[in-house]
Amino acid sequence: MLDSLPTSYAQYENSATDYIERFILRGYREKYSLEELLQFSQEEMEYVLNGVYALSGKWFGKSDLWDYFTSKPWYYPVRADITDNEKNSFQQANENMIVSYMKSVGWR
Repeated sequence: MLDSLPTSYAQYENSATDYIERFILRGYREKYSLEELLQFSQEEMEYVLNGVYALSGKWFGKSDLWDYFTSKPWYYPVRADITDNEKNSFQQANENMIVSYMKSVGWR
């Protein structure tokens, strides 16, 4: 099912329209640092966290997330539930770090 998703998002990094998008795309190929996460507001962090899922084809339904991600050429919505098996090791590590950070500051 995920065969239709891009295997590399690097081609989109140079044409990303905003910093959050570039950051999300970079998370497909490398692990974020905690220091990098400190720069984001709560709202921005929600986009970063959901970017992990968007890279694996998560379907968001009609929402701000849907509007944001469907405006990106690399986003291919597949289904609403994404499992760990559908994320690479960088995505899994980034998801864990983001969720942990958000809990530590009371955002989750």
